[in-house]
Amino acid sequence: MSVSDEPMSFELVSKLVNNGELDKLSRSPEVMDKYNAHKQYLRDKGIDMVTYILSHELHWVPEDTPLDTPSRELLDTVVKPEGKCPFANTKDMTIIQNSYPYHLESGIEHLCVWVKFPLPPDPNSAIGDISPKDKSLIEKYINETFCNWLNIPRDHIVWFKNWTKLQSVKSVPHIHVIIKDMDRQALDRVLNTGGKAINYGSSDCKL
Repeated sequence: MSVSDEPMSFELVSKLVNNGELDKLSRSPEVMDKYNAHKQYLRDKGIDMVTYILSHELHWVPEDTPLDTPSRELLDTVVKPEGKCPFANTKDMTIIQNSYPYHLESGIEHLCVWVKFPLPPDPNSAIGDISPKDKSLIEKYINETFCNWLNIPRDHIVWFKNWTKLQSVKSVPHIHVIIKDMDRQALDRVLNTGGKAINYGSSDCKL
């Protein structure tokens, strides 16, 4: 993750994502300092960062869950997808604002879609990118949720999933969604929801 004093325009974010230059996306020095301080605080207190996210940000586990509980225990027992297919059940996704957003120009929102099902690296990708099939599923979900439901133009949206080496949280998949000119009503409507599920039309997970 880069650090820059200069906020990124939506056009620059689009260019970097489309060119596969995710490593050039940046946070401001202030946000990066806060992020690093937050991680250090959790380490000092013996708190599992993923357990904290599951409890206090996603609310997928009870908030009284001890924060020193190893997250792998929760992911193996409590955090299980309800749908048989990715993006098919809204209970398997949660949309929140990024707590430590990238350094973006005013009027641009940075959201994250956290999911309970796997989005593993493509074995054919040297950088740990996801497969074309998973990208097509995410694209359909983005269109259903942000375009069809919230009426946001598709060209106002950029999404990506960080490659393996860029991920600060590897055990819980999440998709970054960058949106320009998103009004407050649309933001309030989508936050802390699962968005809109994909309609597969059958039980075989094939669109």
